[in-house]
Amino acid sequence: MNLTVLPDLLAIGGLVAVFVLLLRRTHQTRLRFWAVGWIFVLIHFFAELRPAGAGAITQAGDAVAIAALLSSSVAFLWAGGSMPTSRARETLAGILGAVPDIVFCVVIACGVSWIPLYATLTMVGGAAALPLYCRRRREYESRRYARAGFIVVAYGLQLALVMTDQLNVALIWLLCWHFLAAAIAFRAGATKRSIGVVFTTLSFVAWALVFPVAMMLSMWLPNIHVESGVWNLPKYLVATGLLVTLLEEQMFKFEHAALHDALTNIPNRRMLLGALDKAAARAAKGHPFVLMILDLDLFKEINDRLGHLLGDRLLQMVASRLRGIVRQNDTLARIGGDEFAILLPDIDEHPAARVVIDKIEKALRQPFEIDNTEYHIGASIGYALSPADGIDTAALYALADQRMYEAKQAGRKIPRAI
Repeated sequence: MNLTVLPDLLAIGGLVAVFVLLLRRTHQTRLRFWAVGWIFVLIHFFAELRPAGAGAITQAGDAVAIAALLSSSVAFLWAGGSMPTSRARETLAGILGAVPDIVFCVVIACGVSWIPLYATLTMVGGAAALPLYCRRRREYESRRYARAGFIVVAYGLQLALVMTDQLNVALIWLLCWHFLAAAIAFRAGATKRSIGVVFTTLSFVAWALVFPVAMMLSMWLPNIHVESGVWNLPKYLVATGLLVTLLEEQMFKFEHAALHDALTNIPNRRMLLGALDKAAARAAKGHPFVLMILDLDLFKEINDRLGHLLGDRLLQMVASRLRGIVRQNDTLARIGGDEFAILLPDIDEHPAARVVIDKIEKALRQPFEIDNTEYHIGASIGYALSPADGIDTAALYALADQRMYEAKQAGRKIPRAI
């Protein structure tokens, strides 16, 4: 037996345990595919325990090892979000789509040299992959075309190698492009370009390059011996990158929760104050802004009479309506129970501020429909201009708040609450 793979077997076994435990806690589809991918890598190393030689057991071990390695790349590719949304459909379609490539690997490992068989498997594999990986929803057409082009080139080159009787090179290319595709899918599926995402993507690329580099070294520099641990290093780099990516995502979630209101998912007071400090620093250099404080009128009456659940839904609808008014570079925040604030850069005149206030008042006077019942509220709004009213953030906030209460006391004409 090849006992040199025992350390890798133990290490990958530990990784499988880690990803399975994480899956039990989070139940993410992506984690499920990652766990399946590492299980296939574990099977790959189990198959590598085969004895050296040219017997049937060794040949079977080679077939299982190669097929398991290819299957792991397919699982990592699925984790990038290239599958249909239905779990039953994704499982069936994924299995059927991967079968031609897996059979391709197995028959090569078994020493079969019938070219028509490999050509047929290549064409069937390409025909299955095109609809499988190129029909993602909510995606730009250009990305679909790019993915389709990648599939066509990958299988086209594989077919060319098969037709020129370069079966081993075709196998190397098959493994290489699958892991390249996993790298592309992982990067495309990531919401942010974080350190973990970049590191994992490059590690998948390194894993893909292991196959052609090893082949070229054996062909051109046969006297150079590279330890198996070097070839296996990209696997552990990918595992490290995946775990770092999960950790970063948790950190992003905590940061988002610290700076956003849990109910409306808009910035909270803390984020507003940070944006206000930056705006004041820019105002000192001649870049004006307006800070508006908005308090809902008649909201408390609805909240007290009909309950907090309905009041929460109403606040969410108010936040959504305000998001439709503010610009992309404005800051909309919920700073209290029914108080909101809006920070608008590049406004330095009262008439321009009044235009925005009129839009907000008009929008909030429109009825809010909840469970087939219309509710009417309004808003009292105060604002402060900077640098016209100063650049001290505390003074500006206090001035806008004071003017908001003055507007509320003035008693705007607001329809009945219910």
